[in-house]
Amino acid sequence: MATNCVTTASLTWTPPSAAPNSGVANFSVTSSVNAQSVGKVDVLVTDASGTVIPIPFGTCNSPKTVIIKNMMSTDIGVRLNGAGSDTFKLGAGGMFMYSAPTSPGATPLSAISVVTTAQPAQVESVEYFVLGD
Repeated sequence: MATNCVTTASLTWTPPSAAPNSGVANFSVTSSVNAQSVGKVDVLVTDASGTVIPIPFGTCNSPKTVIIKNMMSTDIGVRLNGAGSDTFKLGAGGMFMYSAPTSPGATPLSAISVVTTAQPAQVESVEYFVLGD
């Protein structure tokens, strides 16, 4: 059964020569979704730097909303659509968010992997939310 997924982002900042925190922008995207994969992947103390960890999409073949939250104390690499090298780095505590009301007609988001940049001293994790069809 389809349900609505609402992704909201709020941004507050201080524009040049303006009052503190006077810049405000709010964004919202609503999509209808039939599948989801939500959870976390653990990064173990045995995972060396350069370990590639796929984010499970489960039955979600056409993601409309994806959030990756780096809960680690180090940066992680992020690879999109099976890229052989990092598409970008995501800092410790950082979040990557993708949201669209419909899936694109060409080159949809089809896979995400995270890549360790250091071996953790204790078990750490990366949270993920994948919602779509």
